[in-house]
Amino acid sequence: MSDLLNRRRNHGRRFGISIKAVINHKIVLRGYRQQDWQERMSELTIFFAGDPHGAFDPMIEAVLEHRPDALVILGDLDLERPLDEVLASILGITQVYWIPGNHDGDRDEWHDHLFGAGLADRNLHGRVVQIGNTLRIAGLGGVFRRKVWYPRENADTRGWPTKKEWLHAMGKGNRWRGGLPRKHRVSIFPEDFEVLRRNRADILVTHEAPTCHPHGFIAIDELARSLGARWVVHGHHHTDYEAEIVPDIRVLGVGLTGVTTLDGRRIRPGMPSTRSAKRYADAHVRRGRV
Repeated sequence: MSDLLNRRRNHGRRFGISIKAVINHKIVLRGYRQQDWQERMSELTIFFAGDPHGAFDPMIEAVLEHRPDALVILGDLDLERPLDEVLASILGITQVYWIPGNHDGDRDEWHDHLFGAGLADRNLHGRVVQIGNTLRIAGLGGVFRRKVWYPRENADTRGWPTKKEWLHAMGKGNRWRGGLPRKHRVSIFPEDFEVLRRNRADILVTHEAPTCHPHGFIAIDELARSLGARWVVHGHHHTDYEAEIVPDIRVLGVGLTGVTTLDGRRIRPGMPSTRSAKRYADAHVRRGRV
């Protein structure tokens, strides 16, 4: 028990929270080791890539070296070229899937190079996809916004349950290309949540975090439980960490440009900041590798 408490305490220090707060958030750092799930995991290798923010070499190099069955990108791609062009060297090696992050709606070209690219049909947001014969992955991309839906504990605001209602209330002057503003193409609406929760999945991939992270949302916990998921894997916060949310749902946070597996192996550790990722990308542009 003392060893468990020490591990909880150390995890809390990483995020600047106390041992009491860690226990209240139900962070339990014991590994998920049930035999049946180990057998299912051993049949497939899936890489989860943290926010690239324009720096794709870490995930490309990881795929070329290890040749996983699938690669799932956790949002904030910040694409200067269409995604299928950026990842052309690995498309014959692995299945590529993605969810959008908040920054993928910041610029027209970032949006179009993701949602309008050759891999647009690999968007996992709002659906469940089976990879191989064993694992089902559900995706919830984008972020919660106060003007749409902000489901924190004791502060659950549901201003606009559906996109149609938002458009009707906002009027034509707020539309982008005849529909939702670009920013809200990567906002989470309650209808996205309700559609997804009626499914079943083994893994939930999200841009936002569940409540084991200090900036997480209770809605992610609830969605994972509704899906019957055993794992939640998320990006957005640029931090490599492992935790659990009760009951027995393992959480993996993937850091900036990091690449990890379901068993917690850090194939490429996350980088510490967006500035670091930009320096990494700039260096590779100068070398003619991007």
